[in-house]
Amino acid sequence: MNNKFELTSKMKRFKTTDGRIIALYRICALKTFHIVKLINGERTITTVKKGSIGGWVEKEANLDQRHGAWIDDNAVVVGEARVTDDAWVGDHAIVQDRAHVSGCAKIGGYSRISDSVKVSDTVVVHGHTKLNDKVKVGGDTHLCDAYIGSNIQIINNHIV
Repeated sequence: MNNKFELTSKMKRFKTTDGRIIALYRICALKTFHIVKLINGERTITTVKKGSIGGWVEKEANLDQRHGAWIDDNAVVVGEARVTDDAWVGDHAIVQDRAHVSGCAKIGGYSRISDSVKVSDTVVVHGHTKLNDKVKVGGDTHLCDAYIGSNIQIINNHIV
């Protein structure tokens, strides 16, 4: 068995942006692994221990089984959204639709990431930030309490 997490029997209902009600499942770590976080150029390692209870997913495909990615706390990842590499989604954040969080990105607070948004590299998103449409955020960008939509690309805190 190479899986790092499993879906538990703990379930709750969630209303999607299109009004559907779907089932979410709490995740549980099946083995101990590490998440590499790069924040302000500093590398830190967080350990997720075997048996740790994580956040909520609609399906197993929402979270990468191979790397250090993790969904924590009461965070939710649904639809075709994916959390991969060493990315972390926690607190009360919601990642949905076709959004992709990768690299060492950290999504927290009450942030909502939706549509076809791509968040990568060492991006930190927190507060009540909302990213939607086709936004791409990368580099060492930090966003707090921001609303960004449309076709905007942000790299290292600069709109490009």
